[in-house]
Amino acid sequence: MDPRSWVHRHVQVNSLLVPFYETWKNDHILLVDHKDVHDHLDFDGPVGLSSIGPDDYVMSESYFLDFVRFSTEHNFDFVVAWDVPTYVDWPAETSWENTSYALNQVRRLIRQGIKTVGLLNGSNRAHFDQCADSLLSMGIESVAVHASDYLRQRKDGLLFALFQDAVKIANSRFKNVLVIGATDPYFITYDGKELLSKVSVSGFSWFIDAKQGRVYGSRGRINTNEVDVLCGCSYCSDREPGALSGSTLDRAVHNFLIVQSAMEERAFPNLEVFDIVHRGQKIVFVSDLHLGTKESLVLDFLKMMRKEKPKILVLLGNTFDLPDYDRDLLDEHAKLFFGMLAETGSEVYPVFGAKDKSLEAIGEYLRQATYS
Repeated sequence: MDPRSWVHRHVQVNSLLVPFYETWKNDHILLVDHKDVHDHLDFDGPVGLSSIGPDDYVMSESYFLDFVRFSTEHNFDFVVAWDVPTYVDWPAETSWENTSYALNQVRRLIRQGIKTVGLLNGSNRAHFDQCADSLLSMGIESVAVHASDYLRQRKDGLLFALFQDAVKIANSRFKNVLVIGATDPYFITYDGKELLSKVSVSGFSWFIDAKQGRVYGSRGRINTNEVDVLCGCSYCSDREPGALSGSTLDRAVHNFLIVQSAMEERAFPNLEVFDIVHRGQKIVFVSDLHLGTKESLVLDFLKMMRKEKPKILVLLGNTFDLPDYDRDLLDEHAKLFFGMLAETGSEVYPVFGAKDKSLEAIGEYLRQATYS
């Protein structure tokens, strides 16, 4: 579990759901330092353990036994079980056999006194109805629907209709419904608006997007690896202007708050996009270095950079003089130039001039000069 995803330390959340397969795949690493999962996560609310995982894991008896041991030894408040593979392109009998296997695993958990949120399994509406009947007969009041496959392929009408059936049956027959894998705020707001209005949601897409640099706003996802973003939401307004571009945790908290906004039908914030946003930090603008030529200003440039140590370096064109370069000089200058960038750690924003041509051309010329 990546600590950068622990947004509960920054915002109010009702409960946490931990995927067991992430622990099991790492050679059964357990919470050795913290016997109680609440201590490990620094969270006083309910913490659940999810059985959802790869097909070969969930059909393994050793996975089940370790799941039981892990959930009891580390004081989880509830479990979500039992996950099994069921696919619409399989024979219906095969999917029902797996669903029956899952129901038996749920019975085993209940016999051991483990509080269980049942998973609604199946590959058609009849399967969902039968599965619901069985779970209700065991005294299960809360049920979960695993939505990841349906949402990832929601352009497939059959899969989305299957997801709709599962959620509708869950809502009509159970006291509490959790939809796992449904934290895409745009899905919650649009495609899933009617389906998800009466359920709780769980998932990790907001953190996956944050790790990949994407943040949510009224205009959709914006990639902070390409532009800088300013946001005036309650969380971001207390952060430095470049926080969303520089911090996975800040992006994760921001994205999580947008998921909450979607569930509460509140408007998403407007994000302002800029090429550079670094207030209060030193920025140096440099042009016409003409690296690779006798007229290059590279030595003066290196002297200035080591003195100023700017946070941001903006190269305003003609940094490399590709049409007129001398191979030996370009090799020497490139080593000095990139060595200096590594030394200062400055963020670099290049603007290409007539002598540069393009980033691809620079790379090709450097390869020719250095390795030919």
